Amino acid sequence: MTQARKAITSALTLPAAGASAATSYLFQGTFAMPYTASDGGWKPSSPTGLPQHVSALWQGLAGTAGHRPYTASFTAQGEIYFLRPGHLVRYSIDKGQVESDPGAKPENTFKLAPEFLNNLSAAMDANGGVYLFSGTDYAFCRLSTGKPQKTGKLSAPGLSHVDAALWPKGSTTGFLFCGESYATCTADADGTLKTGSTTHPIAGTWPTPPLGRPRMVALLSSSNTREDGLATIVHTDIDLSTDTHPAQPATTPSWGGGSSGPRGSIAVGPDGWHAYMISGDAKLFAMDLRKATKAPDAVIRAVRIADYMKAGGRIETDYAALSPLGTTLWVTDQYYEKTKPAHVIRVADVSAIDTANPTVKEIDPQARTSGITFSPNGEHVFVIHWQGNDDGKDDGVLEIDAAERTIIRDYKAKNLGGGIAVSRDSSQIYTQAGAGATKILKINTRVDPPTVTTPVSIPVWRLAMTPDRERICMPASHDSAVIILHIKDDTTITVKIPDAETPHSVAIDPNGRYAYVTDALKTAVWIIDLDTEKCTGSIAIDQKDAKGRGFFQIGLGWDWT
Repeated sequence: MTQARKAITSALTLPAAGASAATSYLFQGTFAMPYTASDGGWKPSSPTGLPQHVSALWQGLAGTAGHRPYTASFTAQGEIYFLRPGHLVRYSIDKGQVESDPGAKPENTFKLAPEFLNNLSAAMDANGGVYLFSGTDYAFCRLSTGKPQKTGKLSAPGLSHVDAALWPKGSTTGFLFCGESYATCTADADGTLKTGSTTHPIAGTWPTPPLGRPRMVALLSSSNTREDGLATIVHTDIDLSTDTHPAQPATTPSWGGGSSGPRGSIAVGPDGWHAYMISGDAKLFAMDLRKATKAPDAVIRAVRIADYMKAGGRIETDYAALSPLGTTLWVTDQYYEKTKPAHVIRVADVSAIDTANPTVKEIDPQARTSGITFSPNGEHVFVIHWQGNDDGKDDGVLEIDAAERTIIRDYKAKNLGGGIAVSRDSSQIYTQAGAGATKILKINTRVDPPTVTTPVSIPVWRLAMTPDRERICMPASHDSAVIILHIKDDTTITVKIPDAETPHSVAIDPNGRYAYVTDALKTAVWIIDLDTEKCTGSIAIDQKDAKGRGFFQIGLGWDWT
């Protein structure tokens, strides 16, 4: 794999607010490591111990700053500004939403030469204004006018350019980052910057800075219905911190290890390396994707969930969902007998999975359950339930309070299947439906009674929502294609998958740029560029034990290198 130059790509500081200490962020493309002010220094404060994707830190950024890397960022007047050449986003901290127009550009805010803005490399708020950097050139501007008050060129040993910059509120010095080092700076009243005479290692002030790169790891479950269906883990050279993509992604040798049971359901945690597979025979495999090349070392623990059931029950599941913070895994059950009732939704606490087996609690909706997903904020869970009646009149979608584990509402719809997705504000629920999964239903939850329409009338399988919650990708197995539904106007695009036989599942990278498609009969993964909505290639995967079968589900994680 090609090693990228080690450097952070942007930085910013949020001032202390109430009981919260000041927070600084060091970025690696679309990922950021948060730090809190502590004893005169900075202490890592990521709950995963690793950089987090920006859409997890600022949810409303999904599809904007979460879509492509930003080269500069700063805070002003209660907003965070994210900039790159040709694009600017203003994000309200209090409202938790994007305030700028989609077409906003740096040149609309800052009156600087095009060559300067086209090579914009860093920014920081300080001295009552904003400093913008292009190489070693800088411009000091007032945000109210955008006009430069002072321009200059930096000159300091070891500071060949500025990758990122920040000036903590109340500090007498700012920090200019270059490669793996930083230099301090001060500012005169007129805005002139003066740098220190030496540079310092970033890690000495900001421990564990994000100088590496998150390389994509794919976890796939076998479509083999045998009990010895294998999990396959593949490391690639795809850098998830950027919006670029190798024409032909390289992979390390794949590992098929441990019995996953037939047709495992997959979930990957927000740290990118805690991964879970629920096999169809009720076994939970917790895995460490960073150790995937070391055969069975990747399995942290394996627990049969059926052991937690009451006597007389059993489990048949293809569906699971992990909470946004990665602390609870919700598993549904398609098997149910009134004479031997099973508690068919299980909530496994996996917050301490590295050191202990999960504790499991049960919710009984008195019905079979299948597809399951969380609302974007993680407060609600949506679960498809079905009775198996010929007319499907008792089917519906349950809305569950995730914290209280109580059912809030049942949205009725007929003949539901397994795929499910929810819009950004949870006002629209999309579900697979029809005998043989021949259509997609849209349930409007904001009217009483809820209305049900049919935006898609083609046989499709599992649903994958883009991070900005604006599109849904659905494999159309009978058409060797993926259907992309634009939920704004319910229009669809059909993306043909060359050489595919039975497209079966889709996963979308955290930036919302690429979708990855599996085939139930082939051991390959196809790549769809969601900017162009075209298939751009495939990843060939050597799975010697596939026994002529392909992949049932796919989950995407990453390993920092």
